[in-house]
Amino acid sequence: MWGIQSKFAENKIISPDGTPISFFSSGQGPGLLIVHGALGTSRHYLRLAMALSDTFTVHVMDRRGRGKSGPQGEAYDMDKECEDAAAILQATGTSFLFGHSYGGLVVLETALVYPVRKIALYEPGLSVHQSIPHGWLKEFRQALDRRDYPEALLLFIHGLRLLSPFDKIPKPLLRLFLRWAMTGGERNETVQLLHSLESEIREVARLDSMEDKYRGVSARTLVMIGSDSPAYMMYAASSAAKSVPNATLTELTGLDHMAPVAKDVRELSRHLKNFYIDEDSVKSCDNK
Repeated sequence: MWGIQSKFAENKIISPDGTPISFFSSGQGPGLLIVHGALGTSRHYLRLAMALSDTFTVHVMDRRGRGKSGPQGEAYDMDKECEDAAAILQATGTSFLFGHSYGGLVVLETALVYPVRKIALYEPGLSVHQSIPHGWLKEFRQALDRRDYPEALLLFIHGLRLLSPFDKIPKPLLRLFLRWAMTGGERNETVQLLHSLESEIREVARLDSMEDKYRGVSARTLVMIGSDSPAYMMYAASSAAKSVPNATLTELTGLDHMAPVAKDVRELSRHLKNFYIDEDSVKSCDNK
């Protein structure tokens, strides 16, 4: 993965509240910004970015709270995320957005306040009638307070059941595995991500059942789901597609929630290329 990162130029912008936001860029063609999910960073999406970089100038951001971007801050909320994404869009002249999981929710919210041509969402973190469970957050907070990071990660994995195949491992075995695994070199990054996670899940809960407001999204929209994903993520994707006026829902056979960060991203990248590039988009970009 680090070899792939060397093919990207590192950039930084300052968000309106003064927070530095880091992002990596590569490729040529129309601009496309990738917004990562809750327990991820830019580097987890570099394979997907490379697969798209022969067609687009791809920008992969590190959302606040990870990498070289600034901290979430005490006033963290979804508006801050939208300001960060919009700052990159404006600085780079980008009009295409892709978001995965919580990043998909960020993209939906950004499209309400910033003019973009097209957005694609892979299983957006949209909770409808409490479809995304968050009852595990109290125990999660307690685990963080006592610095029991393997236990906090276990609660996230079993709470949301999105990290296949780990979510299928019985808790006692997974607990032992995580205590062993989190002694490695990536421990510091995982700890950083866990500390950012609570605020993001609370934003998902705050925005629960507010999908009707996405009727205000004017961008052409592609909503994607994996056939092997949990039913509640399929429900969220379907709800998003029904709410956005100009949206199409597509199911990708054999893929699960982690498809955007998988080793094989060919199927996903093919759908994204077909969606973003059409005659109207090419003409619009050529005329800028």
